[in-house]
Amino acid sequence: MRISFTDQIDGSRVLYPIGPVAAGSPWYGQADRSELEQKALQALIDRAQDLDADALIGVHYAEDGVMMNDLAPIPLKRISAHGIAVRLACR
Repeated sequence: MRISFTDQIDGSRVLYPIGPVAAGSPWYGQADRSELEQKALQALIDRAQDLDADALIGVHYAEDGVMMNDLAPIPLKRISAHGIAVRLACR
């Protein structure tokens, strides 16, 4: 799976977009942001592969958070990854 944080894939041409995809990491109380990004990106790749995509373009991250006052005063976080699944002209 090829990944691009822009709207292009170096050395290839996008044949057609399959559509937007999104996935998120699990919720964590304490975690390294880069670890959460890796988990979110892997979940995004898995979704794109299920759609028979060759690549993901326009990949970006967002952070979600919630405060669990009822259970414990620990803020929970997760990272979501978003992108557009595409088919490439040359695989």
